Amino acid sequence: MLEVFFFALGLVNSVFLIVIFLIRKNRLALLGRIGWLYLLLAIPATYGIYLVVHEQKSERYSIFLGIFLAFLLLEWLFDYVFKINFREDWRKNWKLMVPYLALY
Repeated sequence: MLEVFFFALGLVNSVFLIVIFLIRKNRLALLGRIGWLYLLLAIPATYGIYLVVHEQKSERYSIFLGIFLAFLLLEWLFDYVFKINFREDWRKNWKLMVPYLALY
């Protein structure tokens, strides 16, 4: 069950990122209104950690999900809490961009 769950989560994540990058090119205002939906992937990721513990699978699954949750947390903090537009001027905000890209 866990392997199917990881495949589905990875597929949904990839589709979300493709849609975000396509929308970002022409409709930035729309992305600002619906971009928070991507952060909802934290719910199945948290459930995935529960599945790893419950099914007593390898720690690698938990490590991956932990990194993914850290990325979503950083995304939420930068975009919705601090409202830092770090993507536009990466030379000015490179210190913020490094951990973001490392987790990505």
